[in-house]
Amino acid sequence: GAVMPGDMMIYLGTSGTQIFIDGNISDFTGGRHFGEGKAEFAGRIISCGASMEHFKNLLGFTDWSLPDKKALEIAPGSKGLFIFPHLKQKTDTELSGKDPETIFGLESSHSNWHIYRALLEGIAYNLKSSFTSYESRVKRIILSGGGAKSKVFRDIIRDVLGREVYYNPSGNGASGIALLAGYGAGKGNSNFLLKKLSESKSNKMIISKPDTKAVAEYEKHYKSYKRLQTKLDTLYREQENQHG
Repeated sequence: GAVMPGDMMIYLGTSGTQIFIDGNISDFTGGRHFGEGKAEFAGRIISCGASMEHFKNLLGFTDWSLPDKKALEIAPGSKGLFIFPHLKQKTDTELSGKDPETIFGLESSHSNWHIYRALLEGIAYNLKSSFTSYESRVKRIILSGGGAKSKVFRDIIRDVLGREVYYNPSGNGASGIALLAGYGAGKGNSNFLLKKLSESKSNKMIISKPDTKAVAEYEKHYKSYKRLQTKLDTLYREQENQHG
């Protein structure tokens, strides 16, 4: 459903990928559609589904239904617990040789559900790092991929970014590719088809508005997360240099 200028798709798969639509698709269907001023690669973090699967195995979850339900009962900020999904990819171009994951602030009062929610919050904080440079240009955020099926994950991303989010339960990449291929081939009136395509997707979407209290809480936690992340990054670099 991310087809109109100002749309940002956040795909929650094995990695977390952000694509920003910065132009009218009708202007570039005849050539390269990807790049500055077109469909822009806004950011990617490796630590999304891969880290979720790792923690699911560590905590002994057999599926996502119970942790998703229990995590909804945990207040934003996970009672001061921070989890840093693996930092293998620092930026779009810079890679680390290892993929450490870090738990900070774990206390005996924390449960498995705190750990799970803190992991989702850590992923959302990483997404926010890339989002901030596009924030003023983004008109609509569309969540997609397997991770978007989780209500608690959608709510966390919504509140960490402080923006309403759109989610289409019946959406998938294959149907989107087919619809855009038809549009690119010029079947019918192109501009009319694109408008109808956007409307048909939007009409099926669940729109979720941010919780103002949660947004304010996450603003504080995000600042702490970034300070901790900088220190951890330095420590891990020193460790890599010492041990190779």
